[in-house]
Amino acid sequence: MTIVQTNNNNIIGIDIDGNSNDVDITQNTDQRALIDIAGASNTVNLNQSGGDNHSSIAIVGNSNVMDLDQTESGNKILFLDVDGSNNVTVDQKGTGAHFLEIQLTDSHTLDITQDGSGSHNASINLSGNPSTLNLTQDSGTNQNYSLSQNCTQTSCSATVTQN
Repeated sequence: MTIVQTNNNNIIGIDIDGNSNDVDITQNTDQRALIDIAGASNTVNLNQSGGDNHSSIAIVGNSNVMDLDQTESGNKILFLDVDGSNNVTVDQKGTGAHFLEIQLTDSHTLDITQDGSGSHNASINLSGNPSTLNLTQDSGTNQNYSLSQNCTQTSCSATVTQN
């Protein structure tokens, strides 16, 4: 599924039931994306640019790959709630006002960059083994993060860089 929305204030709501979903969404300027998927082996590529952008993604199923980009000026808000075996890349880049809340269960690799002039924030809740988190909050001030990581093996790690 490929969706492109341009102009201002578009909202997309997707509810998918099934396996092996490939969802590609491109939005610009003040957009909202609500994505719910029930199924395994999903790929989600979301690109939101310019203005205030909001995303809420929930996936019930394993083996998910996500590349989520929110760029340019304006508020960037992302909520992500996904089951096991996830590879997640998040880029929130541009001038300020970054926020994300992530909850993942069982076997994760996360690479998150929040870059721009301050207003950084991250709330990350990971459970299950193994898990790897790389979080970078860069440029300006107002940086913070919260991590809850439940791991019973030595195969879990978290690297956080705040510049």
